[in-house]
Amino acid sequence: MRLKLRIELVPKTVWFSSLYKLLPRELWDSIRAEHIRTAGAKCEICGSPERPLFLHEVWKYDDEKHVQKLLRFQLLCRKCHWIKHIGLAKIKADRGELDYDELVKHFSKVNQCPKKQKPIYHGKLEDYDGEIRSGMLPLITEVDGVEYLTIAGTKKDLDFDQHVADAFEVWGERSKHKWTQDFGKYEKYIDKKRMKETVKMHHETIKRERQTKLELT
Repeated sequence: MRLKLRIELVPKTVWFSSLYKLLPRELWDSIRAEHIRTAGAKCEICGSPERPLFLHEVWKYDDEKHVQKLLRFQLLCRKCHWIKHIGLAKIKADRGELDYDELVKHFSKVNQCPKKQKPIYHGKLEDYDGEIRSGMLPLITEVDGVEYLTIAGTKKDLDFDQHVADAFEVWGERSKHKWTQDFGKYEKYIDKKRMKETVKMHHETIKRERQTKLELT
């Protein structure tokens, strides 16, 4: 399924080891400036000239060898950038720091998909006399011994919530593995010792924050 704006969740085992965090700041700024010069000062997905523009790292995942390879950079507006990192966006929205509904509308508009999807059919399984065509998404549930059928449409008609759920399913599977990162020509600029220390520090911070939350509940 090809979407113009896709959700891209980085496996938690490679959190905090992006080029943005690992490269010297002056080098990162020069890469961003050069990309703006060549690609134009607008979002490469929706075309918005709204500032600020974020330089996003596009990665390719080899799910057999568990290699995360840097493909290219992409200039994104604020909304498209938050969609890419929808997990963090939801956390900020729950804190009142972000309008989540605004992101849902933006995703649906760019991809021309419904914000909420109405089932093609929902009722008793025995009462359905239509056909279930290839690509449809049927779901059978049982309530008090009665089987019910819900047909949610086709994959191209999936709504925002389903796209998020699918992205988190992939994220959960990828997060089970340790990944080798291929930074391409930027590898030589990375201090591997500093990289390990930075990643370790951030993961320890997350553990402390989670422990604090557990103690407060």
